[in-house]
Amino acid sequence: MSKMRKITIWIAPVLTFTTLFAADVGDLVKSGNDAFKQKQYDQALEKYQLAETERPESPELDYNIAGVLVNQQKYEEAIERYNKALNTQDATLQPSILYNLGNAYFKSGDYPNAITNYQKALEADPNDLEAKFNLELARKMLKEQLKPESQDQNQQQQQQQ
Repeated sequence: MSKMRKITIWIAPVLTFTTLFAADVGDLVKSGNDAFKQKQYDQALEKYQLAETERPESPELDYNIAGVLVNQQKYEEAIERYNKALNTQDATLQPSILYNLGNAYFKSGDYPNAITNYQKALEADPNDLEAKFNLELARKMLKEQLKPESQDQNQQQQQQQ
């Protein structure tokens, strides 16, 4: 019987620690989400990063951190985080990650990659009207971006003749 008590004594603290650990991470994420909603992006980032120390390979935390980084106009870092978040096993999160990855590329002025990610988001969720709208807008912006280049080249060619 003494062996049974020792096992019980050792298991109980581990289960309690695990439960507290999970609650702490959940509380940090919730605090980060609350700060994000209030547009307190520095505070949200701090909470998410603290949670990340406990769950460093969490695609959901990468997704949340990327959202903060976009709002801080740190697009390259946000793109890296969204790409890491694509490793999620949660298929319902994929369309949202792709859509927001498209937004990060769009805001950074990288319209070809924005278009690619909006298309992927639409493959994952064909009913996403915002992705459809943003895809068309990105295509329009790409055309506008390429238009001055072709006009400049035409002018240079005419001047050389």
